[in-house]
Order: sequence, then C-alpha cells, then structure tokens
Amino acid sequence: MAIGYLTIRARTAHDAIPLAGVQIRILDDEGRSFYELTTDENGEAPLVSLETVGRELSLDPYYGGKAYIGYDVFAQTAGFHSIHVTEIPIYEGETAVLPLMFVPLSEGQRSTGTTEIVVGKPAASMREARYQEAPVDEPRVLRQVIIPNPITVHLGRPAAYASNVQVSFPDYVKNVASSEIYPTWPDASLRANIYAIITFALNRVFTEWYRSQGYSFDITNSTAYDQAFVYGRPIYESISRVVDDIFNEYVRRQGQIAPYFTSVSFRIVLQLIQKIKTAYFMCIWIDVNTLYFIVPEGPFMFFVKLVVHILPVA
Repeated sequence: MAIGYLTIRARTAHDAIPLAGVQIRILDDEGRSFYELTTDENGEAPLVSLETVGRELSLDPYYGGKAYIGYDVFAQTAGFHSIHVTEIPIYEGETAVLPLMFVPLSEGQRSTGTTEIVVGKPAASMREARYQEAPVDEPRVLRQVIIPNPITVHLGRPAAYASNVQVSFPDYVKNVASSEIYPTWPDASLRANIYAIITFALNRVFTEWYRSQGYSFDITNSTAYDQAFVYGRPIYESISRVVDDIFNEYVRRQGQIAPYFTSVSFRIVLQLIQKIKTAYFMCIWIDVNTLYFIVPEGPFMFFVKLVVHILPVA
C-alpha cells in the first residue's frame, strides 16, 4: 500500500495565535480512528503517515475511480467551537498541510458548535462541463494589473446568500490549485495550471467583473462561474512551493497588459487528454517566457501563444 502524509496546524480564527493542547482524531471514511494527536506550543501536531493508493492512478486518464484515499479530522479544544473536516484526499508521497482555524465561543456561551468542512475530489477529476463567462469586449477595467491584497471570495454562486471571506492572494491560489488539480502531477504541469489559476483570478479583478455588477467580492468559489475554493481545506506542499515561486506572474497576449481569460472546459480537455494519452495539463508549459494554452472553441481546440508577465511585490 502506498503512503501519503498529513500535518495539522491549529490557530485562532484569522490565523492569529497558535493553539496548544488541541485534541485531534484522524479517522477513515468508516469512522475508524487511526491517530489521536495533541498540538504542541506552536499549535502543530506531529506529521503522520496514512495509507493511500498509488500516484500513478492520478496520471491515468482512463482511470474512473478515486486516485486517493480520503480521511476525516475532528478537532476540539476548550473555549472554541469544534472543527470537522471530511474527505481529505491523501496522495502517495504528498504532504497535506491542514490549517485549523478555531472560532472562540461567545461570552456566556456554554454549548459548542461544529464547523463542517467538506473537501472531496479535485475539479480535474470531474467530467462536467464548465461555463465560466468571459468579460465583454469593452469591460470596465482598472488602470493597471495589481495583486489583490487580500482577495475577497464569495462562498457560493454570485447571487446566492453566502459568506464572503478575505485571504491573501498566494493563499487563495494555493487553495484553488489544491482544489482543482492533482498535487502528484509533474512540476511543469503544476506550473502551467497554476499560471492559468493566477491569470483567471487577476482577470476577474482587472475587469472588476463582479464589483461592476454591484457585488462586494472579487470572485466566487462556484466552478460554474469561477474556480474551486474550499475555505479551511488542506494545502499540498508540492503546490505551495510552486505558488510561492510564481504567485506574482500571469500570462497575457503580446502587446496587451490584461490577464488573458484562461477559463477551460475540463470535459473538453479531458477528451483531448485521452486522445493524446497525456494526463497532465489543461495548458502547456513551453519555456520560462511562453505558454501555449489549449482553448476550446465550439467542438474544436486551438492553441494560443501567451507571454509571462511579472508583477512587482510590495
């Protein structure tokens, strides 16, 4: 049996203060307990190894099952609401870092509630078509492309009654990449997909796609409109390293500053993947300055040559 890894970090809400003494149980999908852990003075629990399936399954375009084994985490500590995270994908050779953000009980409150977080399979494994809307020909745009700090994410469809959360832009990209793609893919494929994720988000900000419609957020977590984002989910170290390296870079057409609209139908791309027997990418990394994106146009595909643009970091 293959082995993957999980590490857990407990903090008060908004990642403010490490929490020592948090009691943590790691369970399988049948409720059997594998580990019982306690966080140290830094709010960290020991790294644990967990059985999973071979990483080759996540690289096989013909495999229709789960390319991971899912585990649940239940955590509690005095004075805070409990946290229950379900269906955490564990991949062979990959380390998942789970942030637990504890919300304190209100003054005088005695009974505790439980924050439920469902992770589940990455969007890349889904066969449903995605229909993100592109900006109109003459959208409302900012004067320059900027890295939003923070970015505001709506946890639902645009018109749905749902919470807005604010996270740093690198943390947003790490979350989306961990929710969209497999961390087992080769580094070049991770980079190409993360470029697409970064550029899509910056396009939404640059065109003020939602704010120009009167909404108070920059992007949603609905894959019908934008990109997958699961607030409170674990992040994979392989993805985190790539994001730290390129979070201030995006792709654009030559002669333009606007981030290219990098929405791609996973259903159409998966059909192409099956034809060419390559399981890695929805866009192709060529060299340090050039990307070729697979772009669906009706029933056909064509390639768009783009250049990488680097933004200054404050």
